[in-house]
Amino acid sequence: MTEQAIEARPHALPLYQCHKRVRAAKITALRAVDDSESLILVFGDIGFEKLVGQNWLELHPCNVGSYFVEYEDGYTSASPGPAFEAGYTLLADGGQKIYRLNDYEWWAGPDLESCIRAAMEQSGNEREDVVDEPYELTDEDAAMVNFVDCDEPLVDGVAPKHSLRQALERAVASGVEFPYMLGCTEA
Repeated sequence: MTEQAIEARPHALPLYQCHKRVRAAKITALRAVDDSESLILVFGDIGFEKLVGQNWLELHPCNVGSYFVEYEDGYTSASPGPAFEAGYTLLADGGQKIYRLNDYEWWAGPDLESCIRAAMEQSGNEREDVVDEPYELTDEDAAMVNFVDCDEPLVDGVAPKHSLRQALERAVASGVEFPYMLGCTEA
């Protein structure tokens, strides 16, 4: 079959939808490295840079506006900005989930067991003293459960309330290490 025949049938290829998670950043500038064919990719939105060599650049042409993409297996590539933005949505929660461990503690982490282990380590208590019917919160629950951050300044004499979903987004944005206790009712 000739190349022209294949191009004449654009719908002959199966249709796929992307459902994988990747780490990525938009390239905001490219800087040459003196006496080298390497480049520094600048990710101004997150304050990070990445040195890439000539071999990588030949395999993954990129420019300002492209995305540097790292897959779960460590493979990296570049994706044109419009294609990446059409195919991926930023996860404000950093891929972390929120768990209720007991009646008074909510933790965020990649899975329930890592949150339980972290709570045990932080408190010095055994599992039976840390958990009481633990479960993952739904997005709706995480948006409805509100708390007051005692370290936050008062606004017009009132402590601002935040949902656990907002607390998770703030924790991710500030770069905390997970698992992380989002809130508790006991000090």
